[in-house]
Amino acid sequence: MRGLNVVIVVPVLWLFSCVRGPEPESGAEPMSGAVSEAAPIGRGELTAEPGEVVVDASSGPRSTREVQVRLTNAGAGPLTIEQVDTSCSCTIAESLEMRTLEPAESVMLSLQLRPPVYGSKETLVVVRTDSETRPELVIPVQMEGPADTAPYVRTTPSRMTIAGAVPGEEIERRLDVWTTETPGTEPWLTGLASSSDHVSATIVGEPLESAFSSGLAQRRYDVRVTGRIPASDEEIVEATVRFETRTPSAAGHPEQVIPVQVRLRPAVRAVPDRLFIAVGGDTEFPIRRSVMLVGAADEVAWEAAVDRDALPQWLEVDVADSDEPGRVRLKLTVAEAAADALGDDGRLEVQVPLECTHPDCRQVSLGVRVARVE
Repeated sequence: MRGLNVVIVVPVLWLFSCVRGPEPESGAEPMSGAVSEAAPIGRGELTAEPGEVVVDASSGPRSTREVQVRLTNAGAGPLTIEQVDTSCSCTIAESLEMRTLEPAESVMLSLQLRPPVYGSKETLVVVRTDSETRPELVIPVQMEGPADTAPYVRTTPSRMTIAGAVPGEEIERRLDVWTTETPGTEPWLTGLASSSDHVSATIVGEPLESAFSSGLAQRRYDVRVTGRIPASDEEIVEATVRFETRTPSAAGHPEQVIPVQVRLRPAVRAVPDRLFIAVGGDTEFPIRRSVMLVGAADEVAWEAAVDRDALPQWLEVDVADSDEPGRVRLKLTVAEAAADALGDDGRLEVQVPLECTHPDCRQVSLGVRVARVE
Protein backbone atom coordinates (compact mmCIF):
# COMPACT_ATOMS: atom_id res chain seq x y z
CA MET A 1 0.00 0.00 0.00
CA ARG A 2 2.89 2.37 0.67
CA GLY A 3 4.18 1.90 -2.82
CA LEU A 4 0.80 2.77 -4.20
CA ASN A 5 0.77 6.04 -2.25
CA VAL A 6 4.10 7.04 -3.76
CA VAL A 7 2.80 6.40 -7.23
CA ILE A 8 -0.16 8.69 -6.67
CA VAL A 9 1.73 11.59 -5.07
CA VAL A 10 4.53 11.85 -7.58
CA PRO A 11 2.36 12.60 -10.68
CA VAL A 12 0.46 15.27 -8.77
CA LEU A 13 3.64 17.06 -7.85
CA TRP A 14 4.92 16.79 -11.38
CA LEU A 15 1.68 18.27 -12.82
CA PHE A 16 1.74 21.19 -10.35
CA SER A 17 5.28 22.03 -11.29
CA CYS A 18 4.39 22.11 -15.03
CA VAL A 19 1.52 24.49 -14.58
CA ARG A 20 3.26 27.01 -12.34
CA GLY A 21 6.64 27.00 -13.96
CA PRO A 22 9.80 28.49 -12.54
CA GLU A 23 9.83 32.16 -11.46
CA PRO A 24 11.82 34.36 -13.85
CA GLU A 25 14.91 35.98 -12.57
CA SER A 26 14.86 39.71 -11.86
CA GLY A 27 15.22 41.77 -15.10
CA ALA A 28 14.75 38.72 -17.34
CA GLU A 29 12.50 38.87 -20.40
CA PRO A 30 9.04 37.27 -20.04
CA MET A 31 8.85 33.76 -21.33
CA SER A 32 7.42 33.09 -24.75
CA GLY A 33 3.63 33.02 -24.62
CA ALA A 34 3.33 35.17 -21.49
CA VAL A 35 0.87 38.14 -21.57
CA SER A 36 2.21 41.64 -20.72
CA GLU A 37 -0.12 44.27 -19.26
CA ALA A 38 2.01 47.18 -20.53
CA ALA A 39 0.89 49.32 -23.56
CA PRO A 40 2.00 47.97 -26.96
CA ILE A 41 5.40 49.25 -27.98
CA GLY A 42 5.92 50.79 -31.44
CA ARG A 43 2.19 51.53 -32.07
CA GLY A 44 0.71 54.88 -33.18
CA GLU A 45 -2.31 56.57 -31.67
CA LEU A 46 -4.14 59.57 -33.16
CA THR A 47 -5.44 62.57 -31.22
CA ALA A 48 -7.35 65.68 -32.37
CA GLU A 49 -7.15 69.31 -31.34
CA PRO A 50 -9.81 70.50 -30.84
CA GLY A 51 -11.41 67.24 -29.81
CA GLU A 52 -14.88 68.70 -30.54
CA VAL A 53 -15.87 71.30 -33.13
CA VAL A 54 -18.53 73.90 -32.28
CA VAL A 55 -19.88 76.34 -34.90
CA ASP A 56 -22.23 79.18 -33.92
CA ALA A 57 -24.17 80.44 -36.95
CA SER A 58 -27.19 81.68 -35.00
CA SER A 59 -26.76 85.21 -36.38
CA GLY A 60 -25.57 86.74 -39.61
CA PRO A 61 -25.79 85.29 -43.11
CA ARG A 62 -25.84 81.53 -43.53
CA SER A 63 -22.63 80.46 -45.20
CA THR A 64 -20.23 77.52 -45.24
CA ARG A 65 -17.65 77.64 -42.46
CA GLU A 66 -14.11 76.25 -42.73
CA VAL A 67 -12.58 74.71 -39.61
CA GLN A 68 -9.08 73.31 -39.15
CA VAL A 69 -8.46 70.32 -36.83
CA ARG A 70 -4.90 69.30 -35.89
CA LEU A 71 -4.38 65.54 -35.98
CA THR A 72 -1.32 64.34 -34.04
CA ASN A 73 0.27 60.93 -33.69
CA ALA A 74 0.65 60.69 -29.92
CA GLY A 75 1.83 57.09 -29.98
CA ALA A 76 5.28 55.52 -29.94
CA GLY A 77 5.18 54.26 -33.53
CA PRO A 78 4.03 55.39 -36.98
CA LEU A 79 0.42 55.20 -38.11
CA THR A 80 -1.36 55.63 -41.43
CA ILE A 81 -4.63 57.52 -41.95
CA GLU A 82 -6.68 55.21 -44.14
CA GLN A 83 -9.96 57.12 -44.51
CA VAL A 84 -11.92 60.15 -43.24
CA ASP A 85 -15.72 59.80 -43.12
CA THR A 86 -18.52 62.14 -42.11
CA SER A 87 -22.04 61.31 -40.98
CA CYS A 88 -23.76 64.17 -42.82
CA SER A 89 -23.58 65.79 -46.23
CA CYS A 90 -23.45 69.13 -44.37
CA THR A 91 -19.88 68.23 -43.40
CA ILE A 92 -17.13 67.77 -45.99
CA ALA A 93 -13.72 66.56 -44.83
CA GLU A 94 -10.47 66.89 -46.71
CA SER A 95 -9.12 63.58 -47.97
CA LEU A 96 -6.04 62.42 -46.02
CA GLU A 97 -6.08 58.82 -47.23
CA MET A 98 -2.85 56.85 -46.87
CA ARG A 99 -1.11 59.68 -45.03
CA THR A 100 1.54 58.30 -42.68
CA LEU A 101 2.45 60.16 -39.48
CA GLU A 102 5.57 59.49 -37.51
CA PRO A 103 5.46 59.77 -33.69
CA ALA A 104 4.69 63.38 -32.61
CA GLU A 105 4.00 64.39 -36.24
CA SER A 106 0.86 66.41 -36.98
CA VAL A 107 -1.30 67.21 -40.00
CA MET A 108 -4.17 69.70 -40.40
CA LEU A 109 -7.59 68.32 -41.35
CA SER A 110 -9.76 70.87 -43.19
CA LEU A 111 -13.53 70.66 -42.62
CA GLN A 112 -16.18 72.47 -44.67
CA LEU A 113 -19.26 72.87 -42.47
CA ARG A 114 -22.69 74.05 -43.65
CA PRO A 115 -24.70 75.19 -40.60
CA PRO A 116 -28.40 74.33 -40.38
CA VAL A 117 -30.95 76.84 -41.57
CA TYR A 118 -32.74 76.45 -38.28
CA GLY A 119 -31.91 75.04 -34.83
CA SER A 120 -28.95 72.80 -34.06
CA LYS A 121 -27.24 70.01 -35.96
CA GLU A 122 -24.93 67.29 -34.64
CA THR A 123 -22.64 65.38 -36.94
CA LEU A 124 -19.49 63.26 -36.65
CA VAL A 125 -16.12 63.14 -38.36
CA VAL A 126 -14.52 59.68 -38.16
CA VAL A 127 -10.82 59.30 -38.93
CA ARG A 128 -9.88 55.65 -39.55
CA THR A 129 -6.24 54.55 -39.10
CA ASP A 130 -4.20 51.35 -38.90
CA SER A 131 -3.62 51.88 -35.17
CA GLU A 132 -4.29 48.76 -33.10
CA THR A 133 -5.00 50.75 -29.94
CA ARG A 134 -7.32 53.36 -31.46
CA PRO A 135 -8.30 52.51 -35.04
CA GLU A 136 -11.10 55.13 -35.13
CA LEU A 137 -10.90 58.70 -33.91
CA VAL A 138 -14.36 60.29 -33.61
CA ILE A 139 -14.61 64.11 -33.67
CA PRO A 140 -18.08 65.41 -32.69
CA VAL A 141 -19.33 68.49 -34.57
CA GLN A 142 -22.01 70.75 -33.11
CA MET A 143 -23.52 73.48 -35.32
CA GLU A 144 -26.06 76.08 -34.20
CA GLY A 145 -28.29 77.83 -36.72
CA PRO A 146 -30.80 80.65 -36.19
CA ALA A 147 -33.18 80.00 -33.33
CA ASP A 148 -36.35 81.08 -35.14
CA THR A 149 -36.52 82.05 -38.79
CA ALA A 150 -37.96 81.04 -42.15
CA PRO A 151 -34.89 79.26 -43.49
CA TYR A 152 -36.01 78.84 -47.08
CA VAL A 153 -38.31 81.09 -49.07
CA ARG A 154 -39.41 80.19 -52.58
CA THR A 155 -41.89 82.07 -54.73
CA THR A 156 -43.84 80.92 -57.76
CA PRO A 157 -43.35 82.83 -59.98
CA SER A 158 -40.15 84.62 -58.96
CA ARG A 159 -41.17 87.71 -60.99
CA MET A 160 -44.49 88.81 -62.46
CA THR A 161 -45.75 90.56 -65.60
CA ILE A 162 -49.32 91.84 -65.64
CA ALA A 163 -50.60 92.99 -69.03
CA GLY A 164 -54.03 94.08 -70.12
CA ALA A 165 -55.77 95.65 -73.10
CA VAL A 166 -57.94 98.17 -71.26
CA PRO A 167 -56.32 101.23 -69.61
CA GLY A 168 -57.24 101.49 -65.93
CA GLU A 169 -58.34 97.86 -65.70
CA GLU A 170 -57.26 96.01 -62.53
CA ILE A 171 -55.96 92.50 -63.16
CA GLU A 172 -55.24 90.02 -60.38
CA ARG A 173 -52.52 87.38 -60.45
CA ARG A 174 -51.69 84.65 -57.95
CA LEU A 175 -48.33 84.41 -56.19
CA ASP A 176 -47.40 81.37 -54.09
CA VAL A 177 -44.86 81.92 -51.30
CA TRP A 178 -43.36 78.74 -49.78
CA THR A 179 -41.45 78.85 -46.50
CA THR A 180 -39.88 76.43 -44.02
CA GLU A 181 -40.82 77.40 -40.49
CA THR A 182 -41.10 76.14 -36.93
CA PRO A 183 -44.42 74.37 -36.34
CA GLY A 184 -46.72 76.15 -33.93
CA THR A 185 -45.12 79.59 -34.36
CA GLU A 186 -46.80 82.69 -35.70
CA PRO A 187 -46.70 82.95 -39.52
CA TRP A 188 -43.43 84.34 -40.77
CA LEU A 189 -45.02 86.36 -43.61
CA THR A 190 -47.19 89.07 -42.06
CA GLY A 191 -47.93 91.30 -45.08
CA LEU A 192 -46.68 92.81 -48.33
CA ALA A 193 -45.81 96.34 -49.40
CA SER A 194 -45.69 97.70 -52.96
CA SER A 195 -43.41 100.39 -54.34
CA SER A 196 -46.07 101.66 -56.81
CA ASP A 197 -49.67 102.84 -56.70
CA HIS A 198 -50.32 100.64 -59.75
CA VAL A 199 -49.55 97.45 -57.77
CA SER A 200 -51.01 96.02 -54.56
CA ALA A 201 -50.64 92.64 -52.84
CA THR A 202 -52.55 90.86 -50.08
CA ILE A 203 -52.39 87.50 -48.29
CA VAL A 204 -55.54 85.41 -48.74
CA GLY A 205 -56.52 83.33 -45.72
CA GLU A 206 -54.16 81.41 -43.44
CA PRO A 207 -51.06 79.63 -44.74
CA LEU A 208 -51.35 75.90 -45.43
CA GLU A 209 -48.92 73.91 -43.28
CA SER A 210 -47.43 70.44 -43.76
CA ALA A 211 -44.93 68.85 -41.37
CA PHE A 212 -41.49 67.52 -42.28
CA SER A 213 -39.86 64.51 -40.60
CA SER A 214 -37.04 66.85 -39.51
CA GLY A 215 -39.39 68.63 -37.13
CA LEU A 216 -39.84 71.69 -39.35
CA ALA A 217 -42.94 72.60 -41.34
CA GLN A 218 -43.58 73.88 -44.84
CA ARG A 219 -46.07 76.69 -45.20
CA ARG A 220 -47.65 78.00 -48.39
CA TYR A 221 -49.00 81.53 -48.44
CA ASP A 222 -51.63 82.40 -51.06
CA VAL A 223 -50.80 85.94 -52.20
CA ARG A 224 -52.85 87.92 -54.71
CA VAL A 225 -51.06 90.66 -56.66
CA THR A 226 -53.21 93.24 -58.46
CA GLY A 227 -51.93 95.52 -61.21
CA ARG A 228 -53.71 98.55 -62.65
CA ILE A 229 -53.08 98.86 -66.39
CA PRO A 230 -51.51 102.20 -67.39
CA ALA A 231 -53.12 104.53 -69.92
CA SER A 232 -50.47 104.17 -72.61
CA ASP A 233 -48.42 101.30 -73.98
CA GLU A 234 -45.41 103.61 -73.70
CA GLU A 235 -45.90 103.72 -69.93
CA ILE A 236 -44.47 100.58 -68.34
CA VAL A 237 -44.77 100.30 -64.56
CA GLU A 238 -41.76 98.67 -62.89
CA ALA A 239 -42.57 97.91 -59.27
CA THR A 240 -41.52 95.61 -56.44
CA VAL A 241 -43.56 93.78 -53.84
CA ARG A 242 -41.62 93.50 -50.59
CA PHE A 243 -42.26 90.94 -47.85
CA GLU A 244 -43.17 92.19 -44.40
CA THR A 245 -41.92 89.46 -42.07
CA ARG A 246 -41.68 88.48 -38.43
CA THR A 247 -37.90 88.00 -38.71
CA PRO A 248 -35.54 90.30 -40.59
CA SER A 249 -34.02 87.80 -43.01
CA ALA A 250 -34.43 84.41 -44.63
CA ALA A 251 -32.01 82.15 -46.45
CA GLY A 252 -32.78 81.26 -50.05
CA HIS A 253 -34.48 84.60 -50.76
CA PRO A 254 -32.28 87.32 -49.24
CA GLU A 255 -33.86 90.22 -51.16
CA GLN A 256 -37.43 89.32 -50.11
CA VAL A 257 -38.87 91.25 -53.05
CA ILE A 258 -40.81 90.23 -56.14
CA PRO A 259 -40.31 92.37 -59.28
CA VAL A 260 -43.64 93.22 -60.93
CA GLN A 261 -44.10 94.80 -64.36
CA VAL A 262 -47.47 96.24 -65.40
CA ARG A 263 -48.06 97.31 -68.96
CA LEU A 264 -50.74 98.00 -71.53
CA ARG A 265 -50.85 95.30 -74.16
CA PRO A 266 -53.25 96.21 -76.96
CA ALA A 267 -55.94 93.68 -77.74
CA VAL A 268 -54.57 93.59 -81.27
CA ARG A 269 -50.95 94.33 -82.10
CA ALA A 270 -48.69 94.05 -85.13
CA VAL A 271 -45.84 91.52 -84.99
CA PRO A 272 -43.40 92.94 -85.77
CA ASP A 273 -44.64 96.47 -85.18
CA ARG A 274 -41.81 97.99 -87.23
CA LEU A 275 -40.23 97.00 -90.56
CA PHE A 276 -36.83 98.06 -91.87
CA ILE A 277 -36.25 97.82 -95.61
CA ALA A 278 -32.80 98.45 -97.07
CA VAL A 279 -32.43 99.51 -100.71
CA GLY A 280 -29.27 99.73 -102.77
CA GLY A 281 -28.01 99.62 -106.33
CA ASP A 282 -28.67 95.88 -106.70
CA THR A 283 -32.04 95.80 -104.92
CA GLU A 284 -34.75 93.99 -106.86
CA PHE A 285 -38.20 95.50 -106.77
CA PRO A 286 -40.91 95.02 -105.75
CA ILE A 287 -39.94 94.12 -102.17
CA ARG A 288 -42.50 92.00 -100.32
CA ARG A 289 -42.86 91.56 -96.58
CA SER A 290 -45.46 90.04 -94.23
CA VAL A 291 -46.74 91.21 -90.86
CA MET A 292 -49.08 89.35 -88.53
CA LEU A 293 -51.82 91.06 -86.55
CA VAL A 294 -52.21 89.10 -83.32
CA GLY A 295 -55.35 89.37 -81.23
CA ALA A 296 -55.90 88.68 -77.54
CA ALA A 297 -56.67 85.08 -76.71
CA ASP A 298 -60.25 85.77 -75.65
CA GLU A 299 -62.01 84.04 -78.59
CA VAL A 300 -63.63 87.31 -79.66
CA ALA A 301 -64.19 87.47 -83.41
CA TRP A 302 -62.68 90.53 -85.07
CA GLU A 303 -61.59 91.88 -88.43
CA ALA A 304 -58.85 94.25 -89.58
CA ALA A 305 -58.74 96.94 -92.26
CA VAL A 306 -56.17 99.31 -93.74
CA ASP A 307 -56.78 102.96 -94.61
CA ARG A 308 -55.40 102.80 -98.16
CA ASP A 309 -55.87 106.52 -98.74
CA ALA A 310 -53.27 107.22 -96.08
CA LEU A 311 -50.61 105.08 -97.80
CA PRO A 312 -47.88 106.59 -100.01
CA GLN A 313 -47.83 105.59 -103.68
CA TRP A 314 -44.80 103.33 -103.29
CA LEU A 315 -46.48 101.15 -100.61
CA GLU A 316 -49.33 98.67 -100.89
CA VAL A 317 -50.84 96.76 -97.96
CA ASP A 318 -53.30 93.91 -98.47
CA VAL A 319 -55.23 92.11 -95.72
CA ALA A 320 -55.16 88.32 -96.10
CA ASP A 321 -56.83 85.59 -94.13
CA SER A 322 -54.73 83.56 -91.71
CA ASP A 323 -54.99 79.86 -90.96
CA GLU A 324 -54.69 80.61 -87.23
CA PRO A 325 -57.71 81.94 -85.33
CA GLY A 326 -57.37 85.41 -83.86
CA ARG A 327 -54.66 86.37 -86.37
CA VAL A 328 -54.70 88.39 -89.60
CA ARG A 329 -51.83 88.49 -92.10
CA LEU A 330 -50.80 91.72 -93.83
CA LYS A 331 -48.91 91.57 -97.11
CA LEU A 332 -46.77 94.64 -97.83
CA THR A 333 -45.33 95.52 -101.23
CA VAL A 334 -42.69 98.24 -101.64
CA ALA A 335 -42.39 99.57 -105.19
CA GLU A 336 -39.25 100.98 -106.88
CA ALA A 337 -40.65 104.46 -106.36
CA ALA A 338 -39.54 104.18 -102.75
CA ALA A 339 -35.91 104.63 -103.83
CA ASP A 340 -36.80 107.85 -105.63
CA ALA A 341 -38.72 109.12 -102.61
CA LEU A 342 -35.75 108.88 -100.25
CA GLY A 343 -34.80 112.18 -98.66
CA ASP A 344 -31.41 113.85 -98.50
CA ASP A 345 -30.51 111.68 -95.54
CA GLY A 346 -31.24 108.55 -97.59
CA ARG A 347 -34.25 107.34 -95.62
CA LEU A 348 -37.99 107.73 -95.20
CA GLU A 349 -40.51 106.46 -92.70
CA VAL A 350 -44.25 106.05 -92.70
CA GLN A 351 -46.87 104.79 -90.25
CA VAL A 352 -49.46 102.46 -91.73
CA PRO A 353 -52.81 103.08 -90.00
CA LEU A 354 -54.59 99.85 -89.11
CA GLU A 355 -58.05 99.45 -87.72
CA CYS A 356 -59.79 96.45 -86.17
CA THR A 357 -63.25 95.60 -84.94
CA HIS A 358 -62.18 94.03 -81.62
CA PRO A 359 -64.17 95.65 -78.77
CA ASP A 360 -60.99 96.45 -76.83
CA CYS A 361 -58.95 97.36 -79.89
CA ARG A 362 -57.30 100.70 -80.09
CA GLN A 363 -56.01 101.97 -83.38
CA VAL A 364 -52.79 100.13 -84.15
CA SER A 365 -50.10 101.36 -86.47
CA LEU A 366 -47.26 99.70 -88.29
CA GLY A 367 -44.00 101.52 -88.83
CA VAL A 368 -42.17 101.07 -92.14
CA ARG A 369 -38.69 102.54 -92.60
CA VAL A 370 -36.82 102.54 -95.92
CA ALA A 371 -33.14 103.44 -95.99
CA ARG A 372 -30.41 103.55 -98.65
CA VAL A 373 -27.40 101.27 -98.03
CA GLU A 374 -24.17 101.17 -99.96
